[in-house]
Amino acid sequence: MSRVATGEEPIFERARQFLAFVLDAPSPSLERLELELDRLAVALNETPPGQATDYEAVSIPRPSREFLSGRFPSLGLYRSTTYSLELEDELTVGDGVDDLLDITDEMQRLLHHLDAAGADEALFELHALGWHWMGHLRGLTGYLHFMRHEEPNSAESSAT
Repeated sequence: MSRVATGEEPIFERARQFLAFVLDAPSPSLERLELELDRLAVALNETPPGQATDYEAVSIPRPSREFLSGRFPSLGLYRSTTYSLELEDELTVGDGVDDLLDITDEMQRLLHHLDAAGADEALFELHALGWHWMGHLRGLTGYLHFMRHEEPNSAESSAT
């Protein structure tokens, strides 16, 4: 039996802090973005599943792609893969700005659901769409990690 959500779960405060950083922090860095994403992942793993209610979700405003691109101009396209249990995964192209946009949207929706329908509904929706937004989070953190640790001239040195 799952416990009733209280609204005091750490994921709510973590979502507020993530949104404050992404949307409002002066000169946001990619290193701090990577840390904020890691903190979201940890908070989600410590979050109860919640419970559905009869709340009808409404559309809420979300930041534009242009806005987030301006705040994080280094984010771009990256090579990714689709994960499955098959041995041969499909290579795909990830988009760092799209990843950030979807994660930001989901954190805004979480807080909107908390205010409009309560913690149980908010957590239920967060987990129900976790496969989607956590896929973006994992892809983006991998991309950020690679950007931070990749040597600037590794492509040139591997060609010699």
